Amino acid sequence: MSTLKYKGIIVEVHQKHNGVHPIEQVKHPGGVCVAALTPHGTLLFVKQHRFGIEKDLLEFPAGLIEPHEDPQLTAIRELEEETGYLAKTIHDLGRFYLSPGYSNEVIHLYYAHDLVKTKQNLDPFESLEVIEIPYEEALNLQFEDIKTELLIQKIGKLIKK
Repeated sequence: MSTLKYKGIIVEVHQKHNGVHPIEQVKHPGGVCVAALTPHGTLLFVKQHRFGIEKDLLEFPAGLIEPHEDPQLTAIRELEEETGYLAKTIHDLGRFYLSPGYSNEVIHLYYAHDLVKTKQNLDPFESLEVIEIPYEEALNLQFEDIKTELLIQKIGKLIKK
């Protein structure tokens, strides 16, 4: 049995009892993260302010999965909204839990290429800067954002094959 303790814009916090003591679970809709390789060999990143840590981060385009939305469609949508590039080809690189000790948040990772330049279409609350970094240079960077760090390692192995 679970008791809803908080319902926010994105997350809900539920309290349960595991037989020994009460526990809290954060329910999250999940998200996507997309590494996109442009026709001229650069990877697309976004630099944006992250309120949870109160600073700017450089990361791959990412976003929340809408209710009942296929994560791959979320990835295509978020990439175009944030960067103005539409992916003709996208590969699923797996899904990962961010902090399963207290949250069900899952991130789906994708690699996109065969990009077509369209138009950026940010949400009204979004403010970000698109940054292109040459592929080889990006592979040598270390990212504070764990989804971006994991994805850069995965595509480094994938593309070098």
